[in-house]
Amino acid sequence: MKKTTSMMTRILITVLVLFSTTVPIFASTATETQNWKEKVTEYQERRQELAALRSSVHDKVVTIRTNRLENKVIWAQNQELRAGIKLELNELRESGVVLDENLKIQLKGLTEQLKTKYASLKETSGDIRELTVGIKELIKARDTEALDDIYAQVIDIQLVRSELLSEINALLSEISSLIP
Repeated sequence: MKKTTSMMTRILITVLVLFSTTVPIFASTATETQNWKEKVTEYQERRQELAALRSSVHDKVVTIRTNRLENKVIWAQNQELRAGIKLELNELRESGVVLDENLKIQLKGLTEQLKTKYASLKETSGDIRELTVGIKELIKARDTEALDDIYAQVIDIQLVRSELLSEINALLSEISSLIP
């Protein structure tokens, strides 16, 4: 009986030793698993934030690109009208046609209006570039409010420029129609 008791004692001691060494192993594995889960959830949250940022910015960037293309089209039309006016005036000079005084006064008035429109257009030149200098840092910082504000300002400037370009286009068309 003594042998069985000592044997049982040895087995019990062995089990206790094994159990005492395995519990910290399981505990450290549990904390590592918990840390891994936290890292995964943090990564998923960052990806969701970035996706939300991209989607909110994407619409505004598309609007900005569309506005830029529209402004370039209007500018190209203005250049065509200016070139046509120059050709018409050169043909009039070469043919020796003299314009009426009333027509000259009208053309000078329209030309002055054109100069003021071009001056206003020149004042807005470079404003968009100044606003967009720090956009990369704002994207890295995920500052959606500042990005929204900057993009809204850029869109406003583009709309002002588009309106000015359209007004210039209308003035140039009027000048072209007045020239005989």
